[in-house]
Amino acid sequence: MIATQSRITFPVLVFEEVKQHLLRGDAEEVALLFAHQAITGCTAGLVVSRWVPVPPDALLIQRQDQFAVDSDFVVRQVKEARVRGESLLLAHSHPGDNNIPYFSRADSYGEANLYALLQLRLPGRIHGAVVFSPGGVSARLLYPDQIVILATVRVVGRRVQTFQAAREVVPPASDSMYARQELMWGSQGQHLLREATIGIIGAGGTGSVVAQQLIHLGVGNLIAVDPDIVILSNLTRIVGAHLSDVDHTKKVDVIARMAQDVNPEVRVRAIPESVCQASILRELVGVDLLFLCTDGHYSRAVINALGIQYLIPIVDLGFRIEMNQAKDRVASAIGEVRIVVPGGYCLSCAGVLDAERILAEKANPKDRAAFPGYFANLDVPDPSVITLNSAIGSLAVTIGLDILIPTMKSTSELDSFRFNALKGLTKHEPKAKNPMCGICSSEGLSGLADDHPLPCD
Repeated sequence: MIATQSRITFPVLVFEEVKQHLLRGDAEEVALLFAHQAITGCTAGLVVSRWVPVPPDALLIQRQDQFAVDSDFVVRQVKEARVRGESLLLAHSHPGDNNIPYFSRADSYGEANLYALLQLRLPGRIHGAVVFSPGGVSARLLYPDQIVILATVRVVGRRVQTFQAAREVVPPASDSMYARQELMWGSQGQHLLREATIGIIGAGGTGSVVAQQLIHLGVGNLIAVDPDIVILSNLTRIVGAHLSDVDHTKKVDVIARMAQDVNPEVRVRAIPESVCQASILRELVGVDLLFLCTDGHYSRAVINALGIQYLIPIVDLGFRIEMNQAKDRVASAIGEVRIVVPGGYCLSCAGVLDAERILAEKANPKDRAAFPGYFANLDVPDPSVITLNSAIGSLAVTIGLDILIPTMKSTSELDSFRFNALKGLTKHEPKAKNPMCGICSSEGLSGLADDHPLPCD
């Protein structure tokens, strides 16, 4: 089960609550974290969904360098985790350590006793431990075969924070190729980009712009998903497309070729398939960020749910041009960029998704042939212009980078942006979160990871 990367992912609100509880005094504090597994070919780990503090009456020992928890309290929590199908992590503090904390021998001894119980009561699952100090966070995972691996802690909200376990830290070296952008976010920021894996859903007008910019910026890995072939009308708006591509080159292959031409260091996984398949979604589970560049409502609904389920930040973007009734003048030209992150709204909350349209797009070819009137507007092309796609694509990439590399003014998880091309104005228009949303509320899909079916299953 062990993958090349082991990590624990927190929604930012849970992380901050746990941190505040554990570092509130001079004595070691303890909490139990409950999580769901997230396993792909290259990453394995846990997505934290809830936590409970260990109350004072359940702490048999509580000193600055030692703690012991009442076994009855732990057993009750393990029973609850078993009912919910959860993994368990032990979290505690090193309040006097101003550096990145190390796991002590006492920590290892205490965890060994807990792991024996977890392997008996919650078998076949990954479990783990996290230690907080004023200087940082360290974590490790226990796999079912008893191997313990240090893990990265990833905190996802409007900004992504990453904590490495205590080990020798080598500062990233500067790269002359990226010297000008490093002046903005430093060699550490460039290192974060180089290590990142970003998914692009839709490789058409906006998706190709997003891909081009990420390639120039030096993102380490791109996964591009789009089933379509380049057609003649695409040449006016797909960046990197050639006349020779018409009617035979996949749009995602244009992105892969662009990376080879511009920046061969960027590795591109080109997937010429619909994203609405479990096998394709599985390849996106471990990405750091998703750009949603498709016009389809079903595909957007699927990615929206995937991001909520696995705590993957999403940047959703699109541009819509509407003509007047005579079709001789532009009535409106509006581009929007929306973010979907833990603690914020989702595309369902934002009223972006049309339920009837989703059902129509999910229909099979047989149904479409039998009821052509119902599906009449599905394949009607909308106006599209490369200059407007580029404007909204650039705004989306800038916001996406600010999620991974905090460089701009601090903003909210409710962010959304609206560009009115006719007026030449960009407005910040926060969206409201629906606390009763069946997708992103606490009773929805948030953080369920592999312990819930994929959105298109």
